[in-house]
Amino acid sequence: MAKVLIHIGLPKTATTTFQRHLFHGLHEEGYINFLGRYSTFDKDDYYNPLNDVLKSLFVDNEIDFMGKVTLYKKHIKNLIVCDKLNVLSEEKLTMFEAHSNEVVFERLKILFSGCHIEIVLFLRNQVDLMYSYYVEMYRSKYFGDRNNSSFGKYCDRILNDSCCDERRLYEYYRLIDVLIVNFGPDKVHVFLFEEFLCDLEKVLKEFSRILHVSYEKIRILMYDKKENVKSKIGDNYLSDDIDLNQYLIRYINFLKRYDCYVWLKNKIDGQRVFKFRSIYDFLRKKMFKYIVVKKGAIHNRMTDIEKNKIVLLFEKDNKELCGMIDVDVDLMKKYGYL
Repeated sequence: MAKVLIHIGLPKTATTTFQRHLFHGLHEEGYINFLGRYSTFDKDDYYNPLNDVLKSLFVDNEIDFMGKVTLYKKHIKNLIVCDKLNVLSEEKLTMFEAHSNEVVFERLKILFSGCHIEIVLFLRNQVDLMYSYYVEMYRSKYFGDRNNSSFGKYCDRILNDSCCDERRLYEYYRLIDVLIVNFGPDKVHVFLFEEFLCDLEKVLKEFSRILHVSYEKIRILMYDKKENVKSKIGDNYLSDDIDLNQYLIRYINFLKRYDCYVWLKNKIDGQRVFKFRSIYDFLRKKMFKYIVVKKGAIHNRMTDIEKNKIVLLFEKDNKELCGMIDVDVDLMKKYGYL
């Protein structure tokens, strides 16, 4: 039976560092089979052979998804090898809002049925994750969104709207409960991002055990590696610059609301008058991303009052989480979960 390790984030918990340095490095040296990797260190050259499969898993309705399952399972079978650990690393599995965690991981289990599956998940205290995630996603997701135009507004939505889809990103107890139900308690490995920062040796030794690779090899690949570190002014961080590509995406998304856009797009695609996608991708890589329209915004951190509200919102679940993942309550307090 083929073995598959699925690393699902969370976002802003060194996911890119693991992808680019540990998983890519071990794949290049023949230790693992990485199903999605940077084939170079150029971010435009990201190799993701399961992109269409994951997109369907995230957004398709039940009928459409089940109609493609046989094709997808065949595609996955062609990518998997039996004599190595197969590793998939995709933090979008915890980020997509079209379906619940229950639906997403039930579908993932279906796609990899017949394989021995284990899950790796990194948590980060909700106060720090909320701020870091907003700064990271401002450029691509929240820029131009009036409801999330500042971190304060975003924070208020998470605090006050119990139906907010994005709140589930921070509901760790519910997420891990879904993972245990689908894959079993002994197949779900949960790490604290704070331990990655403060006790790297402990985390890497556990990865050595899970990956069946020597600690020394893993240490060499991961030592002093950091990705996606934002610029800082005082205690506040800057989001990335807004380039022309982001402006175009913003206005295209606005036009998608109107039937005339859909009609025109279908008309052009149907007649193949222009290869808009290939032209746009070429311009995006060669020109648009270098044209800065707006410098990165400064995002103020939470006040102590806001921090306390966040801690209180998730305190009950985080206490129950301690028993679920066998972590000492004092350690959770030390790292800001309680």
